[in-house]
Amino acid sequence: YAIENGCMRGALAADDERVIAVSVWPDLETMNAVIESDHYKVIGEAVGASWSAGGINLPDDIEYVCNGELLALVVPE
Repeated sequence: YAIENGCMRGALAADDERVIAVSVWPDLETMNAVIESDHYKVIGEAVGASWSAGGINLPDDIEYVCNGELLALVVPE
């Protein structure tokens, strides 16, 4: 849903302590419109439930970065 509505890139990474979610948006207005939408709230609840079932406790085990400095990005051809 996010990619279809403006998110340019997204990734999840994990280590023994946390999950790190990164997304890149063209601007904050686009991102806010998506994450504040009713549809995204429904999706977010489902994702949160599946992560909890897998032992990931929100928000303690996740770090979310939006439009941070991207140090490296590998995209297969």
